[in-house]
Amino acid sequence: MRVTLFTFFCLLFISSSAQDFLIVPTSQPNQFEQLIPSIDKSELIDSMIYLFTPRDVPFKDDFSRNQLKKLNAKATDPGVFDTTFYRLYLGNQLVDTALRFTNFPTKQFRFNADSTAIDTIDNPSVQLTVVNYSIYPTQQEVVTAYPAYNIFDTVGKPVDTIASSFLYQQDSIVRYVVPSDNRSLWQNDYVLINNDYAWQPPSYGVATFDGLNREGRAYDNKSINTYGVTDYLTSVPFNIGYLFESDSVYLSFYYQPQGLGRDAPESQDSLVVEFFDPLSLKWDFAWGARGFAKAPFQIVLLKLTDKYLQNGFQFRFKSKGNRSGAYDTWNIDYVKLDKDRSVFDTAVVDITIATTITSMIKEYTSIPFWQYDAFSSVVTRDTVPISIQNNALSTRTVYFRYFVKDPLDNYYPNFPFPSDINTSTVIGKGGRQDRNLPLLDSPVSFEYPSVDLDTANSFITQFITQGSNIGTLDEYPQNDTLFFEQRFDHYFSYDNGSAEAGYGVNITDTTFGKRAMIAQEFSTFVKDTLNAISFYFLPQGVDLEGQKFNLCVWKDLTPNGLIYRKSVQDQVYYGAKNGFLTYLLDSSIVVSGKFYVGFEQSGLRSLNVGYDFKNNQKDKLFYSLNSGESFQATSAAINPGNAMIRPYFKVNNNQVAISKQTLEEISFVVYPNPSSGLITIQINTSLSQENQAYSVFDVKGREVYSGKLLGNREVVNLGDFNNGLYLIRLISDNGSVKTKRIIISH
Repeated sequence: MRVTLFTFFCLLFISSSAQDFLIVPTSQPNQFEQLIPSIDKSELIDSMIYLFTPRDVPFKDDFSRNQLKKLNAKATDPGVFDTTFYRLYLGNQLVDTALRFTNFPTKQFRFNADSTAIDTIDNPSVQLTVVNYSIYPTQQEVVTAYPAYNIFDTVGKPVDTIASSFLYQQDSIVRYVVPSDNRSLWQNDYVLINNDYAWQPPSYGVATFDGLNREGRAYDNKSINTYGVTDYLTSVPFNIGYLFESDSVYLSFYYQPQGLGRDAPESQDSLVVEFFDPLSLKWDFAWGARGFAKAPFQIVLLKLTDKYLQNGFQFRFKSKGNRSGAYDTWNIDYVKLDKDRSVFDTAVVDITIATTITSMIKEYTSIPFWQYDAFSSVVTRDTVPISIQNNALSTRTVYFRYFVKDPLDNYYPNFPFPSDINTSTVIGKGGRQDRNLPLLDSPVSFEYPSVDLDTANSFITQFITQGSNIGTLDEYPQNDTLFFEQRFDHYFSYDNGSAEAGYGVNITDTTFGKRAMIAQEFSTFVKDTLNAISFYFLPQGVDLEGQKFNLCVWKDLTPNGLIYRKSVQDQVYYGAKNGFLTYLLDSSIVVSGKFYVGFEQSGLRSLNVGYDFKNNQKDKLFYSLNSGESFQATSAAINPGNAMIRPYFKVNNNQVAISKQTLEEISFVVYPNPSSGLITIQINTSLSQENQAYSVFDVKGREVYSGKLLGNREVVNLGDFNNGLYLIRLISDNGSVKTKRIIISH
């Protein structure tokens, strides 16, 4: 995408009239790192040389796993060693550092005593080996060179040696060599391996090309109209010198313009494939596509001729476009290099999970565990959606199952969870099927196991699919198993940590002190203490780093709903851990049920936050153009998604979880259990008081009964309820929660 200055001003004008907007990210702060510069055949070696093990065919990558070589090695890493490269050799001998050489003949002049010339002869030439160590592997050439001096020999006088200009002088450089890991399929890591930017991908995971470098920053952030090469993806070398053109070696891949990116590549933008010729040491054009709007994935097959069937052959993808951000996006998938193929070999024999696995919690991607534990059956999804793609050549019966394990790799087969359920379905050739895996649907009633409520925890869900009778014909078995991390941290979040766009609000006039505000709604399941708010600020065009703003909390979005405003002195900056920057409140705020967090801008320029497309909570995002006198829902043109804002609970001044709750716990018992209907609730703590509220929930999280205790002990009749499991929950005035399970069995 090329943006003229006139077009840019038009965009600003349109955005300000639209008031809230989405914009292409010009960076991804969650990728910000200070990395050691890397090398490739076309790059200057700045510090590291990465070695790669040559591969044979077949070569396959579906990008369900990240098999890029991370170019972030350090000199102190195990196995890394240093080596010295020299520039000049005479035969096998190093050239002395004092010597100089030139590429044109120099002379020896002899004169009589009266300075009349006797004769002139050339200085003897040498065959000088010149090493180009600015690339790796190094390249060398042998040149005819001459000493960089002329000799003047006059009879009766000392010989004069006069230095001349020189071209060659000994030099050296020390580089660190990183041994091959024998796992990487690609030599660099400029592209992004993800499942966020592809539209209807043929399998889980793609490689995305755009104008962001390997650190998540724009290749050129000084201009909005910088055009040139953006991302590379370069294969490791191949040892295929034993093959011939008659072996029918083809490179195939799927590609897609734009996908879910905000900006489609235009006709002047391109995606190119190049082949490396080991004999000429040059990259040759092999294929290219001009930019166009979002479209389904297409397959390309390229045949290798004898010219490229050499040891040391490589191929690479290269994109061209706007270097100022995540513009001109391309996605690729299913890269394969193999023999015995044809131009008609377009099938991919693969059963795969095709979409991202969602959170097992309703609405949220993370909540504090104590919030989950209080209302687990209400919080947990009834089902988890999953899409399974059959890319095989025929109809297949596909089996799928899933497991949960804790951070110590302990599985939970004994929990009421489908760890032992092996479900099957039939999917036609090239078909895709959406399934809902049960969590709370009969016969399953899943609940995460109890953990220390005051610490952050995560659970890994392992999803497995496998086609019947495929065996070795499943070309990409790695995408049969995918993992999802269910996070229970000290914050509520809707986002998955990846910003497909930036969300912002433009305000046209601050004459009367009116400022723009952004607020996002959250709901606690039990009363809790809000301590901090975290934002994923996204630089956009004009760098706003250092701009001040006001941190805000609302109980509701009425004119009198603001309950906290703090001028942030730390200001905005980018590059915090995971891209999020956390701001502490001066004091804790008790919230219960629905509340709102966000910020108030201090100027006309929009202070943008990341916007995630994966979880649609758009109805919970609001903005104001008049300092909160009134709020509006996000505009209809805004994509479904959520703002990357996270409220934090129970953290201290170092943003570390408080180890113990300051709220006094409720302690109570319920008996008998199981019961035919009559139960006794007895409170055992100092919190016992009259009119203590309690509620009874079924396994679907529906409140089926409620009441108040008249003292420390109360007899409750649940005899009219159906047989089954029920939850009895007490919540104290200070927010402490306790839940007991009881079984009704008539």
